[in-house]
Amino acid sequence: MEIEVSYFKQSGKYYMEEKILIPEKWINRFNEAWLNIKLLPDFQYDFRNWFEEEIRHDEFIAVVLTDYDLQPKQSKMLGFPMMIMPNK
Repeated sequence: MEIEVSYFKQSGKYYMEEKILIPEKWINRFNEAWLNIKLLPDFQYDFRNWFEEEIRHDEFIAVVLTDYDLQPKQSKMLGFPMMIMPNK
């Protein structure tokens, strides 16, 4: 499974898109959390922390806008859209 990330320069100008491959361990954990819905908030918190570190960049702003209709599983994994500011 992949999640698409859009990157923008700090000026706000579009820069590029990148697809981030989600490791199987996260997909398995999501499937377990989906079966026991009480585990879903903890999963989303852990997954978002991991994903934030994967997409953070030194110069660019990362934006993840998942489409609940086209990518329902990815949307449920993230919980809601996210924007990550650069390190610098």
